[in-house]
Amino acid sequence: MESTTSGITGYTTASLMTTKPNVTLTSGTENGSTTYKQNATTYGASSTNVSYGIGTVELTTLAETTYPAANNCDIIYNSKCFEIKIGVIPTVSFYDAESLCGDRKLANIYDVTHYNLVNNVLRSKIIDPWDWIAVWTGMTYNYKNGQLLQASGQPIELPLIVWQPNNPRAQPSWTGVAVHVLKYEEKREQGLINRSPATLYAGGICEE
Repeated sequence: MESTTSGITGYTTASLMTTKPNVTLTSGTENGSTTYKQNATTYGASSTNVSYGIGTVELTTLAETTYPAANNCDIIYNSKCFEIKIGVIPTVSFYDAESLCGDRKLANIYDVTHYNLVNNVLRSKIIDPWDWIAVWTGMTYNYKNGQLLQASGQPIELPLIVWQPNNPRAQPSWTGVAVHVLKYEEKREQGLINRSPATLYAGGICEE
């Protein structure tokens, strides 16, 4: 894998599989936004994915996606903009991450598809000598009733597959929820984790 410039202003092609060439993007402008259309004819398998630094897309099912201009979105999912803000690694508490988001709020993870998109973008942001990265979400965990809560305080249910093994943990002060991603995708010891909000990580996921 290699990281290359995609030619899309403001975006970087991260972890583009060099063994799968001939992925092309054509652009046009519509209603002030630039639309990029993918040529997916090279691939027949629905499991083939490629990362563009804005999340992993499935080439056989996604023909066109619109990315709002100058929006600083690493991911757009269900019409929501998600930006991953990285501070000095690792010096960012949950409260620091809230400040990093500015006018935006710390984000929720909404489902498995969204979780996978976040994972892929985070993995592209891992830099040497680190082999992992973790960032805060806006979600919290209530150990008393085992309930995961959105930033708004509303309950949300996510399958155990998105949690790192042995998480969430029943520790009274471990109310913050972060995403922990390893450099190597095949390793299982990664996923959502609950920790004390004072724990220091790389940054936060912001949502608008």
